[in-house]
Amino acid sequence: MITVSNVSINFSGTPLFSDVDLKFTDGNCYGIIGANGAGKSTFLRVLSGDLEPTKGEVILPENTRMSVLKQDHFAFDEYTVLDTVIYGNKKLYDIMKEKDAIYLKEDFSEEDGIRASELEAEFAELNGWEAESDASKLVQGLGLPEDILYATMSTLTGNEKVKVLFISAEANDNSYSALTNSHPDSVYDYREFHFTGKETWKGRMRERLAELYKVISGIERNSMSNPEAVMHFA
Repeated sequence: MITVSNVSINFSGTPLFSDVDLKFTDGNCYGIIGANGAGKSTFLRVLSGDLEPTKGEVILPENTRMSVLKQDHFAFDEYTVLDTVIYGNKKLYDIMKEKDAIYLKEDFSEEDGIRASELEAEFAELNGWEAESDASKLVQGLGLPEDILYATMSTLTGNEKVKVLFISAEANDNSYSALTNSHPDSVYDYREFHFTGKETWKGRMRERLAELYKVISGIERNSMSNPEAVMHFA
């Protein structure tokens, strides 16, 4: 459950929204709709931790990670696909990069050895040794070739790029809440996602996309032409 408690946002003394109290329960899909300037994107930024509220707080359960599929599809253009997928679990990504940097040192010290040992233990605890093989299964499950893992994000088509970003946001662990932003002019259609591979993760991701698409379709059927965002909590 994600709890929004007494959240307010003011810009230059002008309130955008005030005293918001909400609870997002597990297993449900939520959509935010409204006119331009109503504060939808701002509210999502508060939920994701990207923006501190003027007042109040957003509370996540312990050991719960929030993943975000951001509107900026160019943010990872300099990353490889593999790094982008792993980045969805930021703690694992940071450990991996720090560990690699230590091993590249020419003046490797005793302190470096101790730190590397600590990082190796954390890396193993987060299933870091399986991260590459897991990423391979997931990209192939969304119809992408395995060798795309070593391509840079900037070389991908728009639809390929968003598939990778979706994997990064959704597929790294089982203990999280996911938040997805979507605009009507998005470069992809949820219906274009096709799955192959093991049912354990294939079914989970297919189910999530089906729920997201259901919310989007419902918004469109109700003539709400400006669906700023779709959120999925699991």
